[in-house]
Amino acid sequence: MKRKFILSSILLIISLQCFAQWELKDTTEFSARQGLPNFFDKINTKQDIKIGFIGGSITAANGWRPKIVSWTEEQYSIKGLFSYSAAIGGTNSKYGVFRIDEHLLSKSDFDLIFIEFAVNDGGASSSDVEKSMEGMVRKIWSKNPYTDICFVYTVNEASLSDCENGKMNMSATKHDSIASYYDIPSVLLTPQTFNRIESDSVVWYDSDYDKATFLNSSGQYVFTADKVHPTDFGHEVYKDILAKCLLKIDTLSGVKEHVLKPVLIADNYENTTMIKGIVRQSKNYDYVDSTGQLSYLDKFKPLENPYFVSQDTNATYQFSFIGNEMGLDILVGPTGGRYIIEVDGVKNELANWDGYCSYYRKQSRFVKLSETKKHIVKIYPSSQPLTLEEKRNSLNNDSRKADFDANPEKYNKNELIFSHIFLNGTLSD
Repeated sequence: MKRKFILSSILLIISLQCFAQWELKDTTEFSARQGLPNFFDKINTKQDIKIGFIGGSITAANGWRPKIVSWTEEQYSIKGLFSYSAAIGGTNSKYGVFRIDEHLLSKSDFDLIFIEFAVNDGGASSSDVEKSMEGMVRKIWSKNPYTDICFVYTVNEASLSDCENGKMNMSATKHDSIASYYDIPSVLLTPQTFNRIESDSVVWYDSDYDKATFLNSSGQYVFTADKVHPTDFGHEVYKDILAKCLLKIDTLSGVKEHVLKPVLIADNYENTTMIKGIVRQSKNYDYVDSTGQLSYLDKFKPLENPYFVSQDTNATYQFSFIGNEMGLDILVGPTGGRYIIEVDGVKNELANWDGYCSYYRKQSRFVKLSETKKHIVKIYPSSQPLTLEEKRNSLNNDSRKADFDANPEKYNKNELIFSHIFLNGTLSD
């Protein structure tokens, strides 16, 4: 082995804590299972084709996703293929299952949906991963039982370590338990990536390389410059692997209704909802529903997704619901801070802040409850704001700290910023 991929003790502890009861599955690059019969039937009968994507930043990037769309158009002589991406960087399958109805399934009746969350699910709890992946499958097929699904498992350093031992990483193992039960094809991108690195023509990580050729000073192709997100060369590798797998099953075509099996996990997330915030339920929040009101919100399309923003500790957003879990669709970023989700008088202090907060991005926060019943929820900024010192100390690299030092006023607020309410349940009067 020319290079060892060793898990840090922190990652190992997290993995053991989250997934201790599971054994890693053996490495399998492609599991065809029932294939993509409806997708290829539509291709063969020259019908309009619609492909959807949901995942994290690797799918959101201008990378394997548009590349596989272009390859499909060229390989099968398709004109006007419609594709739609509901991928959001830094998000996992739990965020995905709560938002998939509005963000993806409302956009079209898709012939094929790719789901990619294996990297971002690496630190999630085992039960949430299973419940989320099963929930997405059941939501997709409840809306349209003729939509084919493909799970895609992308690569990080931890998964390369597992691949060296002939195993899938744990999150891919969890995803594949759902794929296997529902007979959904899955593609593991790790083995080919690992083999290329073993050949010495490719290096897994190097931050110093030619951006035109993707070659480093040793003449090796660089797969990633940050140990997670592929370079364009890496995305090309992903596309080639997927294309090879699609070619193996493109003769398996025919109209097939995906009849939902009995649930694998009784309390999976198939009945979760995402609800836009309602102005009348708020007090002392700024309601941002157009561009130009707060410049940092403009790229998040406030016209489609209005935001509630406040750092006023007297601000309150209140509602009731019947269920056992709720959450918020939030923005984390420079003006983020601590806030409270109070449920039935019990205060849960959270933060829309982390070590990456030199810029704004979407995330989710959840509160699980022990009983399925009517709950009263209040959401408001904390009276214990993050100090500038706390913010600076928690930023996770020198460049972010340098940005803080150059622009301290950019960080000098403690705002709660959210757009939607997530419910595993239903709103109540």
